[in-house]
Amino acid sequence: MLGHDQIEIQSQRGAEPGFSLLAYDTNSPYLDARAPLVAGQPEVRQYKARYRDNDLPVGDWSDSV
Repeated sequence: MLGHDQIEIQSQRGAEPGFSLLAYDTNSPYLDARAPLVAGQPEVRQYKARYRDNDLPVGDWSDSV
């Protein structure tokens, strides 16, 4: 966390049109335990994150991974 209060994680999965809030996390690591959008079908998931302090965003979004 590099001294920050929390990290905001957004994700995009499968054919979703854009990123949406996944979590505000205060501990590492974060595990995405959601089931696939279509049961039994593999899907591509992308994630991006940024730090938060005092409930306000800090800095730019990370690259998507």
